[in-house]
Amino acid sequence: MLRKIEDVITQPSNEIETKLSKYRELQLIMKSMQMELDHIKKDLIGSYFAHHDSYTSSKGMLLATYKASYPITFNQGAFKTENPDIFEQYTEVKEQFRFMVK
Repeated sequence: MLRKIEDVITQPSNEIETKLSKYRELQLIMKSMQMELDHIKKDLIGSYFAHHDSYTSSKGMLLATYKASYPITFNQGAFKTENPDIFEQYTEVKEQFRFMVK
């Protein structure tokens, strides 16, 4: 559904630009933090959890576990190739919005 211009609340452009700038700044901070978390996680898994499935503190508290999981997935590409008519019958197009700040 497309929005009508009348339905859009207008704000002064400098206010919008300030909010967009803050949004982008927070995105960059989150990305940096996620990279640091990923690095620490990789280091922990490689140095300790590759050989152990849990870590307990010196006070006996369980602090972390590392266990395999086996999720069941659906191979949509193979199903589409092998059953194109059925795939098409159950395919739906839905409207979706994506907010991106550049």
